[in-house]
Amino acid sequence: MAGDSLTLAVAFGAGVLSCLSPCSLVLMPGFLSFIGGVHVGTAPDRAVDGVGKATGAFNSGILVSTLGFIAGCTTIFILLGAALGFVSQIVLSYQEWISRIAGIVIIFLGLVSLGLLKINFLDEEHRLPLPTAGGVPFLSAFLFGTAFGIGWTPCTGATLTAVLALAATSGSVQQGVLLLAAY
Repeated sequence: MAGDSLTLAVAFGAGVLSCLSPCSLVLMPGFLSFIGGVHVGTAPDRAVDGVGKATGAFNSGILVSTLGFIAGCTTIFILLGAALGFVSQIVLSYQEWISRIAGIVIIFLGLVSLGLLKINFLDEEHRLPLPTAGGVPFLSAFLFGTAFGIGWTPCTGATLTAVLALAATSGSVQQGVLLLAAY
């Protein structure tokens, strides 16, 4: 049981490191702009008091958009964890080989992250066209979150791969879901 807690803590720590990585931090202004409903060339009409603090009522739209984004992004990672947990049940007898292959992949991605290996496919931009949800902020934010979750996976590279490897060798769907939820 202590091993499970440690594994979940490692997955959570990997998620925090992924969020704080330079690749992720550059995405934050776009995320905050989307969530806040502010677009290029626009500024919110809010009064500012004498000390520079914005005044005004709580904006429930920002909360709804934030929750939608988090739900979308989390859905992608939990589905990955569930899928790998399910697959690990089927191939449990090959767990040792899967662990070795996952280790090689993690080392490979680490070398790519360090710039010691150059793989053109990993350096290319891949886009998913995202339709707008026509005035439904939660749904729009959910779709944005799922696209972000899918698009963010290459950015997280080695940390996500390590957690996915743990999920793939966990032997259960529930453990895979927990690991990716912690991530």
